[in-house]
Amino acid sequence: MKSLQENKKILNIITYPGSGTHLLIDILSSLEIRHNPLLDLIVKIFVFNKNKEKNFNELQVKRKKIFLKIYEAIKKANAFNDHKIFSNIIKEKFLIYSKSHSFIIQPHIFFENNAYNLSISEMDFINSILEDLVKDNNLINLVYLRNPNDIFYSKISRFIKNDDNIQKEIEANKISSFYNYNYRQIILSNLKYEDLTNNFNFIIKKIMNIFEINERDYKRKLSNFLIYNSSKNYPKIR
Repeated sequence: MKSLQENKKILNIITYPGSGTHLLIDILSSLEIRHNPLLDLIVKIFVFNKNKEKNFNELQVKRKKIFLKIYEAIKKANAFNDHKIFSNIIKEKFLIYSKSHSFIIQPHIFFENNAYNLSISEMDFINSILEDLVKDNNLINLVYLRNPNDIFYSKISRFIKNDDNIQKEIEANKISSFYNYNYRQIILSNLKYEDLTNNFNFIIKKIMNIFEINERDYKRKLSNFLIYNSSKNYPKIR
C-alpha cells in the first residue's frame, strides 16, 4: 500500500460562513496549495447513509463510483460504529491518492442546526475520524476565526431583512453554537481574520511554516496581493 507519509501536509480549516474565508482561500491558491474534498466526502457519506433517497445530484457527488466504493467498504466493515476503522478505510481508499499540498475546506458543519442536519453525536464521531488522521501528522487542524460581532453584521447585512428579528436570533444562536462547540480546537490553534488583514506578512509566514514553503519562491507573487477595503473595518455591533 502506498504510504500516507509520501503525501505532503493537509490543512483542515475550521471556520464559520462570513469569516472572510474567501480571503484565506485566495492566499492559499496563490501559494499553490490545492483543495482536497476529504471532509466533504466524509460528511456526504454520513448524509447518504441516513437517507438513501437523497440522490447524488442533491449531495453534489462528482465521482459517483469512488464514492459508492468507499461507502460500501465502510458499510461492510460496520465502520459507522468505529471511527478508527472508518479512518483507515478513508486513508486506504482515498487519502493516499490525494495531491500534494492539499487543504480541506471545512463545509461549515460543526455547529448545531448546520446545513447538513448532523447531530452532535455525528459531529463528534466525524471529529474523532479527523483526530485519527491528525495522528499521522498529515492533517493539521486550524481554526480560522473572526470577531463574532463582525460575522453577525456580515450575515445580516447580506442575507437577512432588517426587520426579521427571528432570523437574526437564529443566526446569532448558530454563531454562538460554533464558538461553543469548537472551543477546544479554538484554544489549541487559531488564525484570526483581523490578524490577516492587519499584519499580512506575519500571517503569511505562519502559513508558509505550516507547509514548509520557501518564502523566496512566492515573495514576488504575494507582494502584489491585494486585500480589498471591503475586507477591513466592519462596523461593530454595540
